[in-house]
Amino acid sequence: MLNGKLNWRPSLIERDPHLSCDVSRNNLDVKLKVTFDSTGFQQFYVLLSRMLLQRIRNKTALFLQVLYNVGVSFAVGSIYYQKGNDAESSFTNFRFLLIANVCFLYSNMIIPTLCFPHELKLIQREYLNRWYGLKAYFMAYLIANIPGQIIFGSIFATIIYVMSGQPLELHRLLLFTIFAMTSGFVSEGHGMVVGTIFNEVNGAIVGPATIAPLLAMSVIGMGYGTSVKPFMKLLRSLSFMRYSLVGMSLSIFGMNRQDMDCAATYCYHQDPKILLRDLGMAGDSIYVQFLVMAGFYTFYRVAAFLALRYRLSLEFSARLHALVHRILRRKSNY
Repeated sequence: MLNGKLNWRPSLIERDPHLSCDVSRNNLDVKLKVTFDSTGFQQFYVLLSRMLLQRIRNKTALFLQVLYNVGVSFAVGSIYYQKGNDAESSFTNFRFLLIANVCFLYSNMIIPTLCFPHELKLIQREYLNRWYGLKAYFMAYLIANIPGQIIFGSIFATIIYVMSGQPLELHRLLLFTIFAMTSGFVSEGHGMVVGTIFNEVNGAIVGPATIAPLLAMSVIGMGYGTSVKPFMKLLRSLSFMRYSLVGMSLSIFGMNRQDMDCAATYCYHQDPKILLRDLGMAGDSIYVQFLVMAGFYTFYRVAAFLALRYRLSLEFSARLHALVHRILRRKSNY
């Protein structure tokens, strides 16, 4: 094993005490059993320290993240300025929640979609050279991203919450921020899956293209109240954005909120309960939304890990080379 490339000579494999390899040259079946001199925790600690140090030293990325979160949050807050307690603008306030959800969604999804293919080349060399195990790297990568997401996500959510004139109640602000960041965490897993399978060019297309249907499915049936058809309920239940949007709506309009201000003679949605009923969210539990989002988080992380492990396996490389060989052979026959 040299610089991430497997030497197929059995004599070299037999001399390596850390590697046992069963190779069949006819069908390219490769089974590797790898051991490490360091423990999994030591690998995780070193990798986590390295990743955190890299993020701290990357001043340009930190500056861009601060600029994006502060700039976009002020832009969104100015568009929906002081609409949070206006009964005449109740649906405008709901659109504010949808826009906030989309901002967290795309900002967290696009980073691994574009950056992970570049890291994959380095991972392949280090992993195949047995510097560390894949589980240690994956756990370190997930945890290293959490501090930045919490800090910048809290800044973004707090600015738009205050500027839009939402109720100045701490528990509502905390729940709103938690569901917004949860949407970002899940969308990051979606981006990791896309970034592992595709390169940065194709991922830039596939990532938004696969998120757009989930966004459309999350608002299916809203406005129908309680007369939502079963197939519409089934479609929107497949989108994790639906649950984050319901959680954010319940944190703003639910939990026995007082009537909103009405400058007109009569406002139909002055009572937030009526608005939740028309949105099809009456009777939904905020705890159920959080549990479902946790399930989506786990699903995307497991899918990303399996995709990464298969991408780094020799079986993937063999099949990829065989596919390219077949394509080139067919073209040469024409």
